[in-house]
Amino acid sequence: NNNNNTTTTTTTTSSTEPMSTVDVIDLAISFPQDPFFVQLVTGVSSVFAAPSAPATITGAPNNELVGLRVAILNPQDNADEFLSVVANGFSVIYNANTFELEVVGTASVDTFASIISQITYSNTAASRTAGVRTIEFIVFAGRSGVGVSQTFVEVVGGELTSTTTSSSTTTSTSTTTTTTTSTSTSTSTATTTSTSTST
Repeated sequence: NNNNNTTTTTTTTSSTEPMSTVDVIDLAISFPQDPFFVQLVTGVSSVFAAPSAPATITGAPNNELVGLRVAILNPQDNADEFLSVVANGFSVIYNANTFELEVVGTASVDTFASIISQITYSNTAASRTAGVRTIEFIVFAGRSGVGVSQTFVEVVGGELTSTTTSSSTTTSTSTTTTTTTSTSTSTSTATTTSTSTST
């Protein structure tokens, strides 16, 4: 009897690199002024939460991001403080329960840096709680790429003064200031009429 025995050897190579690290992207975001502090003074209800100079974002594949999340980490005045931005062509969602603003869409890092510089922090509370608010910025480049940075808004407490600005008129109300409006009427006889009104 002729017995032909064939032995097949299968070699399996296994990687010791954890799967969780395979697709990790070294994504980072930083601001020209670090740390960046801005003050929300009395009489003003909103301020930009990031420097006007664009943020630096590095490590994004193809220099593209897929989203941005900005959050107030320590709100003090409930729904009276919030974040907002105008970003045409993107999905912009603000969650008033978590104080998080999301901007979703694929674009270059330069486009997202421009959007970040336009993020606005607002506080419309009649009597604002003084203190520093921490604003966290998170950029995303795919599922595994995340970069985080923070800025700080110092809110001056007290009452929000009544200051209204329209396209051409600014009206200020104060207990110690009297606003006088004078009207000049020009006639052919060049006569000036002065009217004094006491309220």
